[in-house]
Amino acid sequence: MCFRPGARPGKWLADLPALARQRLRALGVVSVHGNDGSAPWCTVGNPSRFFSYRRDGAGSGRFAALVWRV
Repeated sequence: MCFRPGARPGKWLADLPALARQRLRALGVVSVHGNDGSAPWCTVGNPSRFFSYRRDGAGSGRFAALVWRV
């Protein structure tokens, strides 16, 4: 399941890595490496690895994701 109720009524949280994998599977992509939604991929909890606007505010850096087919 890619969505779960949030703390407030009417608020929902999305599992973005799961949604991306779901869409890629629908397109026939069977092998995906990287963010699986687990703690090592949390941008807030890993300041030495990731920038995080949620953690650092507007002064945070930027990062990009890459996708390619072989």
